[in-house]
Amino acid sequence: MPFRRLLAGAALAVAFIGTGAVTASTAEAQPLHSLTSCNDLYNQYQRDRQAAMQAQQQGAPKDQVQALMNKVDEDLAAYRAAGCS
Repeated sequence: MPFRRLLAGAALAVAFIGTGAVTASTAEAQPLHSLTSCNDLYNQYQRDRQAAMQAQQQGAPKDQVQALMNKVDEDLAAYRAAGCS
């Protein structure tokens, strides 16, 4: 199950980074300070997702990996709640 979340997170990252259209439309619709907040939230999501993937690859205990994945889920929820998606 956590692996599916990691894959979904990776797909989301590719979707956001890979398409300039999302970035361009967001830039037109939001003031600069909102973009900074969205960027900060997204960067936190990326850092936590990377930490979760690394922990899983290194064979960390399942409960530790699950805690990291829960943080990734929280990061994504905060990103969406801020209207950044």
